[in-house]
Amino acid sequence: MIRLVLPPLRERPEDLERLVDSFLRRFSAEMGKGVTHIGKSAFRALKSYEFPGNVRELENIMERAVALSDGVSLELSDLPQEVIGGGGRSLTAIELPEQGCKLDDVLANVERSLILQALARTGEVKSAAAELLGISFRSIRYRMNKLAIEEDEEELPSSRGGQGSSPRSV
Repeated sequence: MIRLVLPPLRERPEDLERLVDSFLRRFSAEMGKGVTHIGKSAFRALKSYEFPGNVRELENIMERAVALSDGVSLELSDLPQEVIGGGGRSLTAIELPEQGCKLDDVLANVERSLILQALARTGEVKSAAAELLGISFRSIRYRMNKLAIEEDEEELPSSRGGQGSSPRSV
């Protein structure tokens, strides 16, 4: 028996684009959907997600997103709440777990979720997203960098075989 140790998906961000593209094409074909690409905000959310369930979790997320998608593009609204952050609860409904928590991690997840939602709502316009959040443009750029939220997503997965195209959200 050969033991193969593969690092978790969260430690292999370079693999995410190919996996997303593969799952997108597969599930779109299986479901007879016309989903051809993923929007910038949705891909950004996937890149920021920790993937505790590794590749199998990504596969389930993509299957659900394709099933829920109404157009040719997967959008942030097609992704489960845990991917975009917040776990579906209001900010004031967060409760301290019995075993405690890492406050910095919880705050980072809330901040990430709000930034991603603001970017999605403003069509990726950082200055407008910053205004929605009541912070400066400089502050949103700093926070995006701190939280590893990519600013420039030029190449996003598409069903065109990953030819380096730059699909845009519809």
